[in-house]
Amino acid sequence: MPGDDPADYVSRLFDYYAAHPDVVRLMMWEALHYRSEDALLPGQERRVDKCHSKTVSLAAGLGREPDAAMARTLFTLIGMAMWPSAMPQLARITAGEDATTPEGREALRGHLMEFVRAAVRG
Repeated sequence: MPGDDPADYVSRLFDYYAAHPDVVRLMMWEALHYRSEDALLPGQERRVDKCHSKTVSLAAGLGREPDAAMARTLFTLIGMAMWPSAMPQLARITAGEDATTPEGREALRGHLMEFVRAAVRG
């Protein structure tokens, strides 16, 4: 759960997706397969409930209401954490060849954490 430290949450997700790139690939495949708005995802109701719980956790941690804007914030945080594992070639192209080395990934992870801290303060 995101709790009161969204930057730490993004950091943990970043590490999880880096350690489990197969999850990212499966989610990308799922997005292609279930593209239609009326297509129900496997376990959709449970997944909706889980995301709602995360939205409530994030909102409580930030002292805000768990509304649609907070759900969009959660979606953005998850996307930020996942994107480097989903698009490693883009990381190399934009951030340099060392973007996928352990040092480069640590620098990107730190950057994401600082970015999130600045965003939630604003």
